[in-house]
Amino acid sequence: KKAASENKTKMVWKLESLFVVTCMMVVTYAERVSVETMERTVKDMIARTTPNLKDQFIIEITGSGNDFYELVQVSGNKIKITGSDGVAVASAYHYYLKKYLNSSISWIGENLERTRKIDTLPPLNGKIKRDRFMTWSYYFNTCTASYSTIWWEWDQWEKHIDWMASRGINM
Repeated sequence: KKAASENKTKMVWKLESLFVVTCMMVVTYAERVSVETMERTVKDMIARTTPNLKDQFIIEITGSGNDFYELVQVSGNKIKITGSDGVAVASAYHYYLKKYLNSSISWIGENLERTRKIDTLPPLNGKIKRDRFMTWSYYFNTCTASYSTIWWEWDQWEKHIDWMASRGINM
């Protein structure tokens, strides 16, 4: 039993170390992720959460240094979401879900029933622009990976990552 306990402790320590290193890598290399990759990632998130509306959103990432997002109504009743990076655009998408569709993405479930019953988006009340004044939004701590999420499968991680991005968590 003692050997098994020591092995488990070593595994937990390795996972905690991996989590910390991964976070540092994300922070260090975040600017190296291509605009195309960020756009594809946000489009995939939209397709997972509101598949019937995925073609109603136009995604554009500027890659600029100032963290912002902007929503505008474009022809064909589509919503164009422009932002500085993928997390900013995911935040804008969630803003639209909350304010215009009375829906949300949650880390323990979803409130997306209304979105599945429509095929066109409600119009915006003019252009919406939000600037973010904080560089980083931190979430989790090094213990979380070994206490809670160590047992998750990919589908749980994917939903949680979608939730984090939709809330503007970028670290």
